[in-house]
Amino acid sequence: MAEGGPKPFGYRAVADRAWDELAALDPADFMKRGGASPAGDGACRIKFFGRESTIDYGHRKVTDHKGGRANVTVEIVLLHYLLGASELPLSGRLRSFREFADAEAYQDAFRRRAIEPLAQAFGPHPERFEEAARALGGVPAGLATGDRNFRLPALPRLPVVCILWLGDDEVPSSAQVLFDDTAGRQVPVEDLAVVGEFAVYLLIEEAGLRSPAVGRIFAYG
Repeated sequence: MAEGGPKPFGYRAVADRAWDELAALDPADFMKRGGASPAGDGACRIKFFGRESTIDYGHRKVTDHKGGRANVTVEIVLLHYLLGASELPLSGRLRSFREFADAEAYQDAFRRRAIEPLAQAFGPHPERFEEAARALGGVPAGLATGDRNFRLPALPRLPVVCILWLGDDEVPSSAQVLFDDTAGRQVPVEDLAVVGEFAVYLLIEEAGLRSPAVGRIFAYG
């Protein structure tokens, strides 16, 4: 789903395969593994960046927190998470995206569509970074690096840490997006790239800012 993955017109086929795989599993099992909760017959709820989505596996539909049909890219991430989530506890050890197995093919796109937009959008507006992170359920990450750092609850077993370094007249602002080193056990690496980009997309949207470099993959319903 990041650059190098399926093209937009192929997303629905990817989602359909994931629904087929989910239908073969015990709902009680995938809800327990993923930290989801029952939402009536044939459905469950899961928090995605602090906002509740409903996965209706009886009717093969994902509804976002506003009650509308979720973007197909988000749908795929949530389905893949339910398919593969592990109850493995967080290690507390953080990794950059490029440190995960098989991330090399997606690293350049991740840098352009997550790391750089985070720095460019919030370098001039660090106060908006904090406000947006808190609005998404984020809390200070408590790291000894960065001028601002927040941990966002992407999924119950998959947090995202966003770090912002403020620039000056000589050095531009910079940023980093990190994951617990168990993240590769929760979703495939291409979905991890999407989770990181979605974190930045939501932060920028929540702050009322704009970036032409992030969010295009979420425009396909």
